[in-house]
Amino acid sequence: MVKGMSIRLLALDLDDTLIDHARGISPRNLAAVRAAAGEGVHVIIATGRGPLASRPILEELNLNQPVIHYGGALVVAPNGAVLRARYVPEDIVKHTLRAAETLGLHAQIYEGDTVVFAREHPFTERYTKILHLPCRIEPDLINRPLTNVPKVLVYSEPAEQEINRVRLAALLPQNVEVLSSSPGFLEIGAPGATKGAALAWLAERLNIPQSQTAAIGDNTLDADMIAWAGLGCCVGNANETIKPLADLILPHYMDDAVALFIERYIL
Repeated sequence: MVKGMSIRLLALDLDDTLIDHARGISPRNLAAVRAAAGEGVHVIIATGRGPLASRPILEELNLNQPVIHYGGALVVAPNGAVLRARYVPEDIVKHTLRAAETLGLHAQIYEGDTVVFAREHPFTERYTKILHLPCRIEPDLINRPLTNVPKVLVYSEPAEQEINRVRLAALLPQNVEVLSSSPGFLEIGAPGATKGAALAWLAERLNIPQSQTAAIGDNTLDADMIAWAGLGCCVGNANETIKPLADLILPHYMDDAVALFIERYIL
């Protein structure tokens, strides 16, 4: 970190960075985030989740800041208004659904906060139950209009995730990236609709130079956000492929890495 650098905008991934699926946000992380906000830092949540799935954490944080949802597809104001949207083109949605079917992988899309899929699958049953999301089965999903889709999520068994990521990417257009967010999650968004692009857009809107931004994440869905930020960080449990992009590698997220960063570099 450059001596005298002042961080005015801090972007945080949620799952496996700020929060744990079982325990939520720790008291120390919560206190540190609130303290940073109290010092006037714009603390921005940048997550692969949609608004409804993020709501319990956002309400607990009470930051009154825009949120980057669906891996960069949406930037949403505190009042729920969509400030920026980059939906997956319909041809890419259908191409991804066909590719997943070819590989025998389960795929689901999002319409607002509703999870939509062609066939029942244990993953979607668990996923929607844990995140309290509405869901709907559309047996003929691929043959109906598919517009305003923020992302497609393809599920792979975690042990085969990297193999299936490569196989899936090989069946998609070259400008379409297949990124990872959590074990088994393969995420496909619109080309260029990334957390990094959304963060850059927000920084410009807030008149904050890139050099006064920081970001913390853990997986390839966070890669370009970490690379773009003035001080890009990853937690110790991060995907090994993104660690070389980080200016700073923090402890494991379960050791309150976010709080440690805020206490040391902001407060």
